[in-house]
Amino acid sequence: MTDYTSLPEMPTEDVPYAVASHIAYEYYYDGDPVLTEDKLNSMMDTYTLDTENSNDIGVVLKNNNDNSAILAYRGTDQQMSMTSTLTPNLPQV
Repeated sequence: MTDYTSLPEMPTEDVPYAVASHIAYEYYYDGDPVLTEDKLNSMMDTYTLDTENSNDIGVVLKNNNDNSAILAYRGTDQQMSMTSTLTPNLPQV
């Protein structure tokens, strides 16, 4: 597996998927569809963010040229504690 440090180093066919992965994280951390769309457009202007089908888990990017789509899911957030998300919210006795 080759590690790339910038988009121009990547094979052309891989760029949309790398950008989509990045945008999934941007949408999660920013939570602002307009800001995320601006970031997407700065990297890849043929795709738009489908805000109806995107959320904090993943994004849907629609290709405006051929109506295809890329579904991109972010990975686990290392900063979140697993115990806090798994602990039931029950009253203490």
